[in-house]
Amino acid sequence: MNSSIAPSGLLDLRLIESIRSLNSEGRPDLLAELVVIFRETTPVLLDSLEVALQEKNARVVQRLAHRLKGGSGNVGAKHMSRLCSDLETLAREQPDLPSAETSSRASEIRTTFLESATALDALL
Repeated sequence: MNSSIAPSGLLDLRLIESIRSLNSEGRPDLLAELVVIFRETTPVLLDSLEVALQEKNARVVQRLAHRLKGGSGNVGAKHMSRLCSDLETLAREQPDLPSAETSSRASEIRTTFLESATALDALL
């Protein structure tokens, strides 16, 4: 795998290789399937996250950040997963939403999703 495809720190290339090692002949590419799911579900979750921030619903923000963290972690989008973890913690610790910090983090997560999805596509 060419690690120069993804910017350093964006993807967990070891995890991606581990996922690829689970492929077996005659079966669909597992990484490709996971990337499709990631690309289809994440924009909906990001839109819901934006609404939850506008509605100042810290519990929903926390729950959505947790789901985004898991989904991004499953495909090796480690930077996005880390940002989602940070947002999950912020939502738990800062009930006054949206703060400048939570709004900024949500925007950064959306940008990182697009970068991660592009990098993952380049690996397929």
